[in-house]
Amino acid sequence: SPATGQQYWVMLESSAATEVPFQLEVGYSVAGKVSIIGGEPIANARVAVLNDEGRKVQSVYTDQFGLYRVDRLPPGRYRIIVEKDGLAVGARAVAVVDDFLFEQDIKLPAGFSES
Repeated sequence: SPATGQQYWVMLESSAATEVPFQLEVGYSVAGKVSIIGGEPIANARVAVLNDEGRKVQSVYTDQFGLYRVDRLPPGRYRIIVEKDGLAVGARAVAVVDDFLFEQDIKLPAGFSES
């Protein structure tokens, strides 16, 4: 068996039976838009994903249109938060079951400032 993270090639020949041990991990994506109530997108906002225990499992930044996408999330319950200066300024709960979740938008208060 290969060690964790180890890569190797397997050559298969016609009419040959070859056992190839590998482990599959199920992972899904969550995507959405961060904007101010009223519609203005927030570019370069830090979006963090917390698991059921409140531990940060991933973080990404929004693009120029306020869009974010987090990949490789195993099934479970998560809290998606927008952070500014280490504090949550917006959030939503999501449940990843067996599909990708799109349009998981987060609206920030009208007075929110990026600076």
